[in-house]
Amino acid sequence: MASSLLRDEGIKMKKKAKRRKMCMVHFGDDDIVIDGFRLNPVHLIDEPPHRPEAEYDFYLDTGDDCYLLRLRNSPHNRIVLCKHDPIYYDFIYIVVEKPLLSGMYEELKFIVDKLKNIEIPTRIYTEIEYDLGT
Repeated sequence: MASSLLRDEGIKMKKKAKRRKMCMVHFGDDDIVIDGFRLNPVHLIDEPPHRPEAEYDFYLDTGDDCYLLRLRNSPHNRIVLCKHDPIYYDFIYIVVEKPLLSGMYEELKFIVDKLKNIEIPTRIYTEIEYDLGT
């Protein structure tokens, strides 16, 4: 029993290390740093981000693990954790759907504050949804 738990922990640590290694190439001088979280946009960001169909993708480094973050302008107020390409990358995708009413930095600060209060699991088998409660 104890040996299987240790083996599972070892597998989790290897997966985290692999994700971090793959993500680190995307971080650099243009990182957005908020409360210890580093974000780097995948694409150029429009300011202000208010278009009805607006979606913005970021690499997110929490210091512990790396994730793919999608910020979507939406009337929903939720965070959805889901799996992204489990065979090759094994990334967790964090999709935040909320009305985008402020500038991008303010929106990201709000999201980081919410993510700090969520325990993001190492492995996800089904979608996990959290209410933003704005």
